[in-house]
Amino acid sequence: MKLVHINFYKIILTLLSLFSLQINAFAQLNTKSLVEYVDPFIGVLDPESNCVIGPQLPSGSINPSPQTQKGSHDGYSPNEPIRGFGQLHVSGTGWGKYGQVFISPQIDLSIGETDHDSPKENEKASAYEYSVKLSRYNIKTDVTPSFHSAIYRFTFPESGKSNIVFDLSHHIAKDIAPELGGNVLDGSLSFTKSSNNEIKGYGNYTGGFGDGAYRVYFCARLSKSPLAIGTWLNKTINPGQSSEKLQKANDRVGAYFQYKTKAREEIYL
Repeated sequence: MKLVHINFYKIILTLLSLFSLQINAFAQLNTKSLVEYVDPFIGVLDPESNCVIGPQLPSGSINPSPQTQKGSHDGYSPNEPIRGFGQLHVSGTGWGKYGQVFISPQIDLSIGETDHDSPKENEKASAYEYSVKLSRYNIKTDVTPSFHSAIYRFTFPESGKSNIVFDLSHHIAKDIAPELGGNVLDGSLSFTKSSNNEIKGYGNYTGGFGDGAYRVYFCARLSKSPLAIGTWLNKTINPGQSSEKLQKANDRVGAYFQYKTKAREEIYL
C-alpha cells in the first residue's frame, strides 16, 4: 500500500515537472525584452511635443534624431518631409536647443536649408534604433547610438552622385524653430589630410534654453573613402576644397563626401 502511494506521488511530481517545463519553454518563446514595448512615436504625435523620436542610451551624451520643417523645439514633426539628421537633442525640456552636426544623405548635391527635404516611408523607431527610407533619393538610413557617438548605416541606390552632406551652420534654434533666437557665431571644418574619409570641426552657437554661447566639436569617420570631397560657403560650392570656415556670423558652411555606389551598397558613418 505504501509502495502504491509512493509511486502515485512520483507520477504526480513527474507530471507537474513536465508541465512546468512546458510553461517555462512557452514563456521563453513569447517573452520580449522590456525595451521592445517602448514606442517613441507617442512622445512626438502632439504638435506641441518637446520629446525626441531618436534613440539615446541612458546617460549617453549623444541623441541622433531626424529633423523636419515645422519641427518645433524638438526639431521633428511626424507629418513633414525629413530634412536630415542632427546628433544632439534634448527631450521634454519645454524650450529647445542643439540639433547640431547635421547630416543629409543625398543623390546629387543640394546645400540650401530647404532644398534637400525628402518624403519618407517605412519609418521605424525604437528606444535603441531609428530607421527610415528617404523616398526622394531611395536611400535607407539606420542609426543607433553608443555613449559618445552615433553609428549610421546608409543604404544607397546605384548612382555616380551619392553624397553625404555635413551642414555646420544648421541647428534647431536657428533653422527649425527660429523663435528660439539661434545664431552661429563662428566655426570651421576640415577633412583629415591623411585620409579623406574623416572630417572634424566645431561651431560656436547661441539660442535656446540656457544663456550664452556654447561650442560643439565633432569628428566623423566613413567606412569608405570618397570619390570626391568638397566644401561650401553660403551658396558657393568648392569642389576639392578640404577646409572651410565662417567669414562672419550666420554664414552657411558645410562639406560633402561624394561616392559612386552600387545598388543597395552600405556606407557606415
